[in-house]
Amino acid sequence: MLEEHIFFSYPVIKQKRINSASTTVMITRAPWQAGVNKYYKIHKIVVSNFDGSPATLHLWDQDLSSTTPAGRGSASAALITVGVGAGGASGVACTTKTITEQELPKERFFAGISAQATSINVHVMLELRVI
Repeated sequence: MLEEHIFFSYPVIKQKRINSASTTVMITRAPWQAGVNKYYKIHKIVVSNFDGSPATLHLWDQDLSSTTPAGRGSASAALITVGVGAGGASGVACTTKTITEQELPKERFFAGISAQATSINVHVMLELRVI
């Protein structure tokens, strides 16, 4: 549930399963085009690790399908980093970590949200506000 109401905004949920370690994926593209001019603010992150080793998820501001607008951050200079423990053997069980708005840095994503994980089979769910 969203903690605060931001006028003229609405919630969306985006999710992605990262099947390859150290490969950059785009979770979502921000609606930055002329006439829309919106951006994302993350309200909740839920990360699940199905791999047998601990994982780190890196999130940054980048639209992988376009160079406009300019992105901020990269996998090595992430805006948000989330560590999650090891799952069970061979995906039998998983470890899940939830981070709420109060624990997150006050970052805004103007281009999109790109991610990279250090392990395979990491699932990320983002509760976003489109502002």
